[in-house]
Amino acid sequence: MRQELKSYLLNLQGLEFIYEKSLFPQLEYVFKHALTREVACNSVLQQRRKEIHEDIGRAIEALYPDRIEEFYEMLAHQYSRSDNFEKAHHFLKLSGDKVMRNHSASEASSYYKDAMEALKNLPESPI
Repeated sequence: MRQELKSYLLNLQGLEFIYEKSLFPQLEYVFKHALTREVACNSVLQQRRKEIHEDIGRAIEALYPDRIEEFYEMLAHQYSRSDNFEKAHHFLKLSGDKVMRNHSASEASSYYKDAMEALKNLPESPI
């Protein structure tokens, strides 16, 4: 499976759809153009996209458990585009707290607002 993935990535790189962003500490690829990323994302059915976003979130959590704070914003982004509203709320709130510590109140406000929206999708808990 890993070799197959590498083959796909090399093919996309050869077609100049993606490029290597960094080799160290982890190999990272990004789309060459935002429009290419948008077309690729929009070509996937909505439910499948939600599943992919959740899979990416779980993979980040599994790969970087000791550095998870570095990925709060990315996890908030991934989970808020999935159906996992509990994780979305959790990481949106953590992202807001993190940027607030870095003196970015307006950015924190945006995360907190999105966290409140995620809460609306959770079932009510019994009191």
